[in-house]
Amino acid sequence: MTISTDMKLNSADSDVIVINIGDKSYPQDLMKLKLPPEKLYAKGNLELLNGGFHTAITGTEKVSMKGMDVAIGLSNILSGRGHTIVGGLERGCSTGGHLGCLGAGGKSIAVLSSPVTDVMPEENQHIADKILQNSGLLISAVGDSKDEWAGESNVQGELIAALCDGMIVIESFCDEQLLMGTVKTAVNMNKTVGAYRHPGGFDMTDTSEGNEYLIKECGAIPVRNIKDTDKFVDIVEKMRRNNK
Repeated sequence: MTISTDMKLNSADSDVIVINIGDKSYPQDLMKLKLPPEKLYAKGNLELLNGGFHTAITGTEKVSMKGMDVAIGLSNILSGRGHTIVGGLERGCSTGGHLGCLGAGGKSIAVLSSPVTDVMPEENQHIADKILQNSGLLISAVGDSKDEWAGESNVQGELIAALCDGMIVIESFCDEQLLMGTVKTAVNMNKTVGAYRHPGGFDMTDTSEGNEYLIKECGAIPVRNIKDTDKFVDIVEKMRRNNK
C-alpha cells in the first residue's frame, strides 16, 4: 500500500499526509498496541517515524518553574545526543520538552489529540510551526474534529508511548490518570522510563508526588543530574539496538 494523499478536508489541508495501517511509513511500534489506529494524519518529516532514537518528555501541565527549566534542559541535552524528542505539545512539561529541543536545533515529533490542522492549545501553534520549520513532524490519529477519536487523550498517550524508545516524566501527580496511563503503556511495551527527582527530594514541590510513586513503586530510573541522564540515554540506546 502507498501513502494516501487524497483524504483532504479542504485546500488548506493539502500538506496533510494520511498514513494507512498497512503503509510502509506506518510506525511498526504502533502495531504493538492493542488497538493501533487505522489511519494517522501527519504534517512534516515522515522519516522521523521509523529511524533514530526517540525520547518522550512528558509530565503534568501544572509544572513548577523548576520543572519547566528541567524539561527544557533535559530535552536540550537529549537533542544534543541526537535523540528525536516526542511530546504532546500540551501545556507544561510537554511544552518545555519541545522548546528545549528547538533550542538545541533538534528534531521533534508532536503527537496531537487534535487534528494536525487545528493545533491545541492554540497558544502552542507557534511551537508547532517551528517544529515543522526544523524538519520535525506533527502527527495525530484525529483527521477531523468530528472524528470519533477527537479529544481522546488516552489515544494520544498510547501513541507517545509507542513512538518513543524512552520516556522521562518531569513532574506529575499520582491522580493524573491519563498521564499515568501513558507511563503504564510505555512500561508494558518495555520502554525505558525515567522520572526527574528534585535535588532536595520530593518535598521540594507537590508536583513531584507522582514521580516518587514511579520511582519507588514502578522502577522508574531517577534522573537527577547529567550523570543520571547519560545513564538513561545509554540504556535507551542499548535496548533500541538490541530490539532491532
